[in-house]
Amino acid sequence: MPQPPCTQLKLTDAEKTRLKSQITDDYQDDSADFDNRNKALRRWYRLWRNAMDTNGFPNQESSNFSIPLCLWIIKAILAKELDALLGEESEIVVTPIGKSDSTRQEKVKKWLNWRIKNSLKLYTPFYDYLLQKRIFGTTLGYLRWETKTRMVKKMVAEPQPDLPVEDVDPMTQLPMVRMVPQEPIMAPKEVEVIDYDGPELTVENLEDWIFPANAKNLECDHFIRILKMTTDEMLDWAEAGKLDKKVLENEEIWKKLRHLAETGHPDQNITGTEREITEEKKAQEGLPSVPTGREEEILVHNWVGKFRLGVKDNGTGGDKRTTEIVVFWQPDLHEILGACRLIDIFPDGRRPFIISQATRDVNKIWGIGDCEMLEPINNEMDALHQLAMDAGAGSIGPVVFYNPASGYNPQSHKIEPWTAIPSTDPNGIKVVNLGQIQLGPYVLLMNQLMSFAERLSAITDPQLGRQSSQPNAPRTLGQQQILQGESNTLLLLGIRLERESMRELLQRIWDMDKRWLPKPYFFRVTEEDPGDVLTEEDMMGEYDFDIGPVTMVSNRAQRMQETMQLLTVLLQSNVPPAVMALVKKIAVKLGHPDVAKLLPDMDAMKPPEKPEEENTRLIQGETVPVHPMDNHPEHIAKHEDLAARIEASVIALPNGTQIEAESLNPGVVGRIRAHVAQHQQAMKQGVTAGMNTMTPRNGSGTQLTPNVQPAQKQNQNMGAPPDLLANLRNQLGAMMNQGGPQG
Repeated sequence: MPQPPCTQLKLTDAEKTRLKSQITDDYQDDSADFDNRNKALRRWYRLWRNAMDTNGFPNQESSNFSIPLCLWIIKAILAKELDALLGEESEIVVTPIGKSDSTRQEKVKKWLNWRIKNSLKLYTPFYDYLLQKRIFGTTLGYLRWETKTRMVKKMVAEPQPDLPVEDVDPMTQLPMVRMVPQEPIMAPKEVEVIDYDGPELTVENLEDWIFPANAKNLECDHFIRILKMTTDEMLDWAEAGKLDKKVLENEEIWKKLRHLAETGHPDQNITGTEREITEEKKAQEGLPSVPTGREEEILVHNWVGKFRLGVKDNGTGGDKRTTEIVVFWQPDLHEILGACRLIDIFPDGRRPFIISQATRDVNKIWGIGDCEMLEPINNEMDALHQLAMDAGAGSIGPVVFYNPASGYNPQSHKIEPWTAIPSTDPNGIKVVNLGQIQLGPYVLLMNQLMSFAERLSAITDPQLGRQSSQPNAPRTLGQQQILQGESNTLLLLGIRLERESMRELLQRIWDMDKRWLPKPYFFRVTEEDPGDVLTEEDMMGEYDFDIGPVTMVSNRAQRMQETMQLLTVLLQSNVPPAVMALVKKIAVKLGHPDVAKLLPDMDAMKPPEKPEEENTRLIQGETVPVHPMDNHPEHIAKHEDLAARIEASVIALPNGTQIEAESLNPGVVGRIRAHVAQHQQAMKQGVTAGMNTMTPRNGSGTQLTPNVQPAQKQNQNMGAPPDLLANLRNQLGAMMNQGGPQG
């Protein structure tokens, strides 16, 4: 459903003057600190586009090739992040907070997975979101509730007025007029329909954001967004209450806004480097930096910060605490177009922005991106390449020394085979060949620089599935897995940092759906399962959300092997109870938390009974199950003794009394024998399960066999479960240290 219109603040003239002064001062101070940042953004964008020079045009005097190091690494990391976070195998994990929420966990999981992948189609905007993070080191997303409508024509039935018809009254036989209803007529009518109503993620342009120099996060004192709005958008925002209707209804102000939209904004209100990155983007895209036609856009500064309301001209009165407000300021007209409290324009009371950093800096809001990290290496590689090209050109083409009086003209003659060169002084022309160029230092330095780039980015040739050309390249599968696992550690650092932003994004989407989604809401799941209905009760729960499992394409084979190892353990008829807790940890680490929940919790199991207590229950006709923690040899001996004494017709109970066998249930001996058989079967399974289930093969093909000490062998002969704790610890460590990064 659309959000309700927000309420504008009623500011006094003194408050407006003070607010205008604060916004102007913040813009001037923060823009001066932001100039160097915009110059850096311009350089990093050129590295991403692999631009040849400032304007993107080739330089005819030197080599036009630039080594696409940043382009290669950014695309590789971006592919891995997108595959891990929003790939085919990724899913949203829902963890209920309360006990009552667990009953709706599966439905909420289906809903949020459908919402993200099918309804929101988050893959495309998230691609831009992550790409900007990789290029510039920081990315900002604007998450809001969006209602998109359009006008359509429909054929609707329009009622027609009743038609008067002359008739005769049957009672009086007098003439009368009777109203006859008419059939409705189908006619076209314009109707507004809703195309989309839900959360919307928009990636912000970093050059349009101005933060204070000491800002550490989005919860800073204030920040400024530069918006480019059309007059139609302003009217729509005024209808929604974001802008002040009274200001836009002022004919003088509206006339000036229309003039700004048609003629453009004055240059004195734009700092020197504030728009450099925008101009660089237009140059790389082949667009003119100055629009050829009317731009039809007005610059509006969106100031979000804390402000004290109610303060008088003399500085007295007003609120003691500041109020967070949102202001739309037009710098050319020095006019406040709208001002409201944050909670009025964003009902959840939060700033609707998500921020992510590629590599976090210390106490800084700006992160370190791949272009910033690889810029020195990329520049050095380009310099080496240019040096090699210059040397190669000198070695290929000859150098000619000639006497001007000899008559040789290099402009009109070209040295090539079977060419006669007229000259009055042939001895005055000398041709010198520089010989072969030495490329050894070039190759050595290029490999060293590439090695540095691989160490910084964790993107290597084996990561991309290519054969490494290095002399010390891995030759076996085990060596390649070790190198890949080490590089995955660095990649996992960035993915885990991004997952924090994803958790916040998912939580906000869920909160907005709870607040604004019309309920009940029908959503389609799969073709086999036509759909489901999300009700008001389903949206009342509280959950934690996460993306998992984090698995990359290059690690799926290793992950499948680990999953098969877990399946081998679970398919056995009986897992030793002493190691059940470790098996559950293995299932969680392999990305199967649902499987781990199905495994029994040994701490919650009842303690085993003594064999004498079981004998009493068996005599009373009860069915006694075998406990996994029973000492099977002792139980078997006591139960066999009981069966023998029953057959001897004299039975001594634990309380010291004796009874005759004829007074017992005739089936008691059969129950005892069946119970003994269960103990014997459990004893065999305890040994075989402990020995056989723990012998899968690891990634290098080596069989994992339990290390059984002599004391353990003696326990096996007695029928007790073997102590496999040491072996399971080794296997757990092997599974956790191999393969792809797990969440």
